[in-house]
Amino acid sequence: MKLRTEFISNSEEEEIVLRLKEKSERTDGIYAKISDMLNDRRLCLTLNGTEHFIAINEILFFETEENRIAAHTVGGMYYTHKKLYELERMLPATFIRVSKSCILNVSRINYVNRNLTGASEVGFEKTNKKVFVSRIYFKILKERLQEMR
Repeated sequence: MKLRTEFISNSEEEEIVLRLKEKSERTDGIYAKISDMLNDRRLCLTLNGTEHFIAINEILFFETEENRIAAHTVGGMYYTHKKLYELERMLPATFIRVSKSCILNVSRINYVNRNLTGASEVGFEKTNKKVFVSRIYFKILKERLQEMR
């Protein structure tokens, strides 16, 4: 296996590309470690007037709640002053919009309960929290889940 670094001009967005002959446990491990390193950033979120610095990969989902945005983790719920569209731009690719009022972390999904006629239910690991994915966004979620396998 070779490792190569290319330096790009300032106008281009940085990206990491893995070129692999085949998918294996080893390559999945490499992908997971790189993803964890990139997602180790923290967001400043508030709870009862106190600022908390929460790792992005700990966040299950963001949702609109009474004119503010709530960030849900396994352990609790925090708030941010950012708008969903701002979060969408700054979060890693593991976060996708699944409805008009919700962005979720695909890497933390435990199950998807598909509903052909309405919104599908998504549950998360180590918690009973769940969100609903609108039919319009379900195809995007399904594709992202397949990419991450």
